[in-house]
Amino acid sequence: MMPFIKSQTRDKYNDLEIIQRGGYQRIALANEQQAERLTLDFNLWYLSTDGTKRVELAGFLLPN
Repeated sequence: MMPFIKSQTRDKYNDLEIIQRGGYQRIALANEQQAERLTLDFNLWYLSTDGTKRVELAGFLLPN
């Protein structure tokens, strides 16, 4: 992904910094006969900007 980011930001790449970190677990279910898909994200978490506090979100998310 870095080459893509570098190509799109040109000379401003060195000015970028990570300001948010997070993660999740995902299950994707697919129906190949009707081209349908359902994605479930769970165990979502984020770190505070300074990286000292982890915030975990209860439940799950159904992304569009």
